[in-house]
Amino acid sequence: MLKTKINHGQDYLAYLEPFLFHIINTKGRDSFGEKDIAEALLGEFGLKIPIRTITILVKRIIKRTGRIEKRNKEYRLIGALPPDQLTESKVDAQRRISAVIRSFVGFAKDQHGIELSEDDAFDTVVKFLSEFSIDCIRSYLQGTVLPEGKTVALQEVKLVCSYVKYLYATEPDRFNDFMVVVEGQMLANALLCPDLKGSSKDYQQVTFFLDTPLLLEALGLDGEESQAAINELIDALTSLDGTVSYFSHTAREVKTVIHAAAENLDSFDGYGSVTYEARRKNYGKADLLLLEGTFEESLAKMNIRRRETPTHTRSFQIDERKFSEVLSNNVRYANGRAQENDVESVRCIYELRKGDSSESIEKCKAILVTSNTSFARAADEFGKSRDQSHEVSAVISSVSLTNLAWLKSPMAAPLLPKKEVLSYSYAALRPDNEFLKAVLATAEELEKSGRISVRDHKLLRSATQIQEIVSESTLGDIKKISSAVVFGTLEKVKSEIKHEEIERLLAEQHRARTLEDSVKEFRANEENIRLKLKQKADVFSMMVSFVLVVLILVVVSLGTAYTVSEALGTMWGKIASVIVLFIGAVCLFNGGNVRSLVDGLRSRIGNWKYRRYLQYLSLPEQETVNRKT
Repeated sequence: MLKTKINHGQDYLAYLEPFLFHIINTKGRDSFGEKDIAEALLGEFGLKIPIRTITILVKRIIKRTGRIEKRNKEYRLIGALPPDQLTESKVDAQRRISAVIRSFVGFAKDQHGIELSEDDAFDTVVKFLSEFSIDCIRSYLQGTVLPEGKTVALQEVKLVCSYVKYLYATEPDRFNDFMVVVEGQMLANALLCPDLKGSSKDYQQVTFFLDTPLLLEALGLDGEESQAAINELIDALTSLDGTVSYFSHTAREVKTVIHAAAENLDSFDGYGSVTYEARRKNYGKADLLLLEGTFEESLAKMNIRRRETPTHTRSFQIDERKFSEVLSNNVRYANGRAQENDVESVRCIYELRKGDSSESIEKCKAILVTSNTSFARAADEFGKSRDQSHEVSAVISSVSLTNLAWLKSPMAAPLLPKKEVLSYSYAALRPDNEFLKAVLATAEELEKSGRISVRDHKLLRSATQIQEIVSESTLGDIKKISSAVVFGTLEKVKSEIKHEEIERLLAEQHRARTLEDSVKEFRANEENIRLKLKQKADVFSMMVSFVLVVLILVVVSLGTAYTVSEALGTMWGKIASVIVLFIGAVCLFNGGNVRSLVDGLRSRIGNWKYRRYLQYLSLPEQETVNRKT
């Protein structure tokens, strides 16, 4: 229901009007206020809509219909509003959502052995959807329009991620139903703002600075799904006239990360998302070192430009020590240097804003974009502590920015939600360092016990496919890792590898036979064409030769007849001489050197015409063709 209006070219607040029509029509001639509408929407539809948003919508309805009047902050219906048509849409929406939930319940049981009631499944999906909400403006507005469900564990959210991957690969129609629900949540995020429509339609005044993980994603070092999502977002921002950049200190961090991955690539103790992805793509050390030296050129081709880190200006500085403490309490960092870079990046954003306070991203001048939602929330909390609760946070998550960019131009960027959901799902199921260490420790125990060979142990360490299967089957829960799980996955993958090798061999043999048959058929067709062309050329040469012979005979006969008639002087003498000479000439042509001369002429004409045919069809000449002369 929530995405119907947007698909027909209306703005993202227009889809709420049918809900208001329904509520106001039910109140009839009684007076009502914005609070009454808000309570009715929450009670009947479970929608938590800010009073300020309701005020804007009621004003729109009054202006367009003229059937509501306002007296002393109260409204009263003075005419019938258009029918809301909610019943039919509601039934269709409920059908699709119910189908998704039932499918999810079956998937959880069949694929993971998890029993879920439909209520539990709904709460889990709601928790997943809450990850796609706008966090940068929560400081002064409520955080979600979703109904409040039960607390859901992270593993259960990963169960939805696994379900998303399964639908995308096997059931595209059901995946589309799921995306309707996701897009409905993203559209509902528009309710977090008093009036997003009142904001600028573009980002002409804003520079978006990407942090290190997002730059690595753009370079393809965090998986194809993440790369597709960030590239789609960059395209959307540039189409909205925004500028996408990165700081010079971020460039140094990117270079350090790629170099470290190159050095650790061949080490069993090498971990990290870049190292993992490089192994999955079969990159060598040289490939990473080359990328390290050229990544800025690659980013420039994507319209991502480097900008020098701004210097410190005392009046625009932040308390870096205090912000570092906030980050330590909210974000897990693999090393202190990464935390220092994040503090420096936020310091730069405040420096570029130069004390300007803005309640909209469109006017904030600069903002840091990150894939780490915990980092974005920590920066938001820090902004509150600076008594700037109405200022747009210095940091926005890529999920939130994707949502906002899509709200501005959903028809121009229809794939943004899909790519963001897939990116989130694949990233959530990718094994982290702690999980990999636990898997490899179990593999070492299996080798020591003699259950697997040294080669199998090496395969477990290097084959990212096995590690991903273990991660998805356990939903990333280290407690579920066991010898049975690792051993069973290894045997399954080895069996699949053998099966794939056999299938590949059979496929290659089939392709070779097919190619051989095609070559034979092609040669046969070509030879048949050549034969027909030769026959056609021979017919042409025979016709030309016949005409030439007739002309020669006629010329000779007439010349001879003229000579004899002059000698005899009588008409009968002329006739007799012509007949005799004609018969003699025919005998001469059929029985002497003249016959050979004519045959040679016919052969030359035929061969010339045959070559012309071949040139016209771009066929090479073949000396082996049987030429009949």
